[in-house]
Amino acid sequence: PLHPGDEVTWTIDGHERVEAYTVTLAEPTGDTPLAWRVETRDHDGSWWVADRRSDESFEWPGQLRPFLLDEPTATTGLRLIVEAGSFSCLQLEALGR
Repeated sequence: PLHPGDEVTWTIDGHERVEAYTVTLAEPTGDTPLAWRVETRDHDGSWWVADRRSDESFEWPGQLRPFLLDEPTATTGLRLIVEAGSFSCLQLEALGR
């Protein structure tokens, strides 16, 4: 499982435009709200907060939820950093054009 302070980073080939991402969890979160932030990496390697979520919950095993970035961005990588709660992530996917 991922715990507060843990991160998952994924690299994007080239410099792709990302508009949204999906999170799929292995188990429902029950009464424990989750919080995380997603950061994007620019061409010089700096990380920027692109989205922040709090009080999120997943109701059933394998539930996939989509999230829009605050602003679409061209990036070479993304990372999700857990801020509250613990969870087992089955899949993270970046969506764009």
